[in-house]
Amino acid sequence: MQSRIGAPMSEQLLIEIVKLIPSVAWIIFAIVALCLFYKSIREILPRLSTFKAFGVEASFVKEALDKASQHGEAGDEQSKSLVARRAQRLSAVVAGAKVLVVNDVPQEMSDVIQILNSMKMVVTVSTSTNDALRLLKMSRYDVVLSDMMRGDSENEGILFLNKAVELGINQPTIFTVRRYNPERGTPPYAFAITNRIDEMLHYVFDVLERSHG
Repeated sequence: MQSRIGAPMSEQLLIEIVKLIPSVAWIIFAIVALCLFYKSIREILPRLSTFKAFGVEASFVKEALDKASQHGEAGDEQSKSLVARRAQRLSAVVAGAKVLVVNDVPQEMSDVIQILNSMKMVVTVSTSTNDALRLLKMSRYDVVLSDMMRGDSENEGILFLNKAVELGINQPTIFTVRRYNPERGTPPYAFAITNRIDEMLHYVFDVLERSHG
């Protein structure tokens, strides 16, 4: 019997071709599958690539809220988790949004600013009414976070908003207060008012969903 070494060239070539058939078949199958399911694969891949990033952002939001709760009202565990999940879901929507924070003691908003920055929002801080009005004249902000008391004025936030309305430069404004009295309602022209950080973030998301969603 003739050995494989002594086999004619044509027989050896045929043997090599037969060996390659399974590999070639798999390549053809992969190409056909890619052509058939290309659209579905393209839709799924971005979700897979962004899921991990969103998870990191949600985790950061929860940790920041836990930290903020040591200095102020940030809601219970369920409320903080709800905000974190919503932040995860809206990360792509709110990225790039411009936020103006008006507070004469910016350190009070440090945890909130960290959360907004983690979600790729652009945050500008102003410590006075006049400076905040100047910034609103220069650029358009998607949402304004303002304290109520500044200096010796207990209603400086309202004075700031009323002036912005007069000048036609007001944007959705959320007031942050130490003590919130629901019976007094929301000040005219304001989007919302709250003493809770978790609620503040929900209001920010509400505004941005309407304008960016």
